[in-house]
Amino acid sequence: MKNLKSRTRKVEKAAKPTMFIGSSAESLSVARKIRTQLSREVDAKVWEKDVFHLGDTALVSLLRAIDLFDFAAFVLAKDDLTENRRRRQKQASARDNVVFELGLFCGQLGPRRT
Repeated sequence: MKNLKSRTRKVEKAAKPTMFIGSSAESLSVARKIRTQLSREVDAKVWEKDVFHLGDTALVSLLRAIDLFDFAAFVLAKDDLTENRRRRQKQASARDNVVFELGLFCGQLGPRRT
């Protein structure tokens, strides 16, 4: 009976939904805070840990990782400047790779889970 209880606890822990948290390197502290705040509800991984692997391109690593997660969250911060050449204006914008990753996960998980 003791062994069964032990296995049941392991299954309950494994039943926690998984979440990928993406951000720019500059917004990594925000991504880590999100992980901490959600730690009771989900098993969250920030992009810097165990997602990107040596020898794989970023895209290949992300495509492999998508199937491991139930949800995804992204920190879209004003980390870059983009220029409107016609108006000759610059404005703050999110990193293009983070926006790309958002679209990648949204396409696989759907907008409600991203």
